Amino acid sequence: HIHTATSFLTKTTIQTNERFQFTRAPEQKTRRNSHQFFSLKNFQSMTSLKSESSSLTISQILDLQRNDETKSESEISWPAFAVVVAFGVPAFFVMLPLSIGYQIFKKFMMGDGDAVSAAKKEGGGVQEDEEFLGIIPLKERKYDLVLLGATGFTGSLAVEYLVKQYGVGKSVKWAIAGRNLKKINDLKRSIAKKGNYDESTMDKIDVIIVDTSKRSTLPDLVRNTRTVASTAGPFYAYGSPVVEFCAKYGTSYADITGEVDWSQKMIFKYASVAEETGAQIVSFCGHDSVPWDLSAAQLSEALKDGKDEELVSMDFVDKVEGGISGGTLATACLAMNRSGKGTNYDFDPFLRTKSGGKSSKKTKISNPIFPSSVSCGKFTGKWTAPFLMAGVNAAVVRRSNALMDEGNGEGSSKAYSEAMLAKDLKLAIVQTMILVLAVVSFLNPISGYLVKKIIPKPGEGPSERTMEKGYLLIAGYGRGSKGSIVESMLYFPNDAGYFYTSRMLIESALSLALDRPKLPIQEGGFYTPATALGSVLLERLKVIGMKFAVEIQDK
Repeated sequence: HIHTATSFLTKTTIQTNERFQFTRAPEQKTRRNSHQFFSLKNFQSMTSLKSESSSLTISQILDLQRNDETKSESEISWPAFAVVVAFGVPAFFVMLPLSIGYQIFKKFMMGDGDAVSAAKKEGGGVQEDEEFLGIIPLKERKYDLVLLGATGFTGSLAVEYLVKQYGVGKSVKWAIAGRNLKKINDLKRSIAKKGNYDESTMDKIDVIIVDTSKRSTLPDLVRNTRTVASTAGPFYAYGSPVVEFCAKYGTSYADITGEVDWSQKMIFKYASVAEETGAQIVSFCGHDSVPWDLSAAQLSEALKDGKDEELVSMDFVDKVEGGISGGTLATACLAMNRSGKGTNYDFDPFLRTKSGGKSSKKTKISNPIFPSSVSCGKFTGKWTAPFLMAGVNAAVVRRSNALMDEGNGEGSSKAYSEAMLAKDLKLAIVQTMILVLAVVSFLNPISGYLVKKIIPKPGEGPSERTMEKGYLLIAGYGRGSKGSIVESMLYFPNDAGYFYTSRMLIESALSLALDRPKLPIQEGGFYTPATALGSVLLERLKVIGMKFAVEIQDK
């Protein structure tokens, strides 16, 4: 969560320092590659197309990004580097004691007021004596998918995607849900105008009015759909009742949370219920953490199928360009306010196996916290900085590893490492400094107040231009138990944080609703994208523009 909060500050600093030649420079661009057909402006329905990326090699995918003239990476000049260091070092030593002092004061003098407030929101208000209305068989349910949080930034992108990709009133049956009918109708008009749709078509989209703080409205949300897809965060504040009711009514669920502590609490409270009703609950179905979870699973599967070896370590190097929304930052701020106020468990719920016990499989997480050089894979010798969401991605992969425990007592151990690629050492140092400064600034009321004044408000997010120029490239490097090497490359050609996150969420939810017989796991419970959806989701994402390849390397 702390990593998430710093992303906007990183981008803001880069933009501010452009006057000091802090720029995004092309990597010897040539022409726009013919494979790069996917953009915001000319998004087209591709469900009938075969995945063009199925035959691409790692080198070809890497060339797609390098040769796309619209894609670039940040770099920093020596004057800009000097300015950032000259400002950043004194600022750190001013803010650090202030933040430490405030956190001590808050802990011992202010009590748990913030935690109590958050808990009230998380619980969905005062619980009523509610009647259980019974579970409708999945085949008899009206909708394949209901999208909750449609009027938020990512939610509106998801609605737009549903209209473009799956139409209204066609084979995929879907509806949108929210608490404000006027905002929902305004969203319909906006999408109709932007996409040149007939307003009468948009009026055919079913709307379910639901307020997650009013438990009496939740059966209407979950009872008559196969899957609920939620963008309504912060999930710690507003998501718990939705998960609870999905579990009770046998309705599968997908969301885009990056809140590990909230997900742990949901597993602890409702895993047994979901296992009984058959509901499949899958969090982290967006940028956090579908790309890394699927990549890790594919590395493991390739080694097992090709070399009969277990994956023992994985290293990921990420190239990321994009923006951040006010909703993401609101989630991060709430997470910081409750930091250190966790729940006591017998064991970490992320280690819970399908049978309910504690997994014997271990995952050692060693994400770098300082600038470092890459020692393996396609970017060997390049510099890296700590990545904003590496901690969340590592936790999800760790959860996937535990879910793959078959209870045979063998306890395969794995190591996970992830960092963000920087053009040079100067940029790696600056990105690390900005990350540290952002964390410190949020932890006291003075600098925190100033930062909140300049960050996007909930409902706001990156521009269409920013999302179109954004991208995500992930290089994976895995080692097998007998020494074999496997590499992967994953590429989203537009912003993955919001533009593709909305699509990842919808495709995850539709996998649960329409492809259940093909899924790796049929039983209800709490899962990760890789364990619940696996190659089914991977193939769906390839169809809409994601490129992926995995290759075993010769020794």
